Amino acid sequence: RNVLLPFDEHAARFYDKGVAPHPALGRLDYPHIPLSVLRDHFPADFEKLTAYRSFALVRDPFSRFPSSLHERLVQRDRRPLSDRSANEIAREVDAVLSYLARQPNKAVITDPEYIHFSRQCDYIVLDGRQIVGHPKPISEVEALLSDLAMIFGRPIRPEENKNQRISHNNAFIARVQDAVTRRIEGALPRRVWKPVYRPIKTAFFALGVIRTDTDALSTLPNIDEVNAFIAEFYAEDVRLFGKLTRSHRTQAA
Repeated sequence: RNVLLPFDEHAARFYDKGVAPHPALGRLDYPHIPLSVLRDHFPADFEKLTAYRSFALVRDPFSRFPSSLHERLVQRDRRPLSDRSANEIAREVDAVLSYLARQPNKAVITDPEYIHFSRQCDYIVLDGRQIVGHPKPISEVEALLSDLAMIFGRPIRPEENKNQRISHNNAFIARVQDAVTRRIEGALPRRVWKPVYRPIKTAFFALGVIRTDTDALSTLPNIDEVNAFIAEFYAEDVRLFGKLTRSHRTQAA
């Protein structure tokens, strides 16, 4: 996402808004709009999506779920999953599973608090029709960037697309940074402050202020129960990811 921001001509209408009021939908996460919402409330953009060459990256639903949990927690209070107790994580998992289980069958998720738990298919398929023409497994991200570089006629540096989970070595510094960054993010568009954060993050790593977060994502409580829920709730995503992964392996062979 970060490396594609320079090419985003609609950032002010979607990405920069973050979570903001919508006249018909209430609070809406503008960077994460499922296809049915795009069709019903942003028809001109939906028409472009159906007409243009489109791409998507699909993640393994079983590894995506704990990553979504991490994202939910960090966006709420900036504390990574690894900084939380087992009981706190268990309560969050229960809250998420309970919310998802209460949703009507195949309902599209739009609540900003749970938007990261949307089904990936809701951004690719609509009413049984595949709208996004070129979905790829996330293992092909560098190939996708190469394809887009050819389309744009400009190089894209794939090494910039790494997505790292981080935590702070000092709680006081974490609180200070949180206070500063919230002010910046509230005053400036994302496309302005995002590129500035990257060199600062690099410098903080070098100074030892922050570190790469430990892999707490594979140690969720009640993992068998969670995996069973994922297999059922995200069944279409599981099938899509499996299909794309098999196709990628066949092409590589």
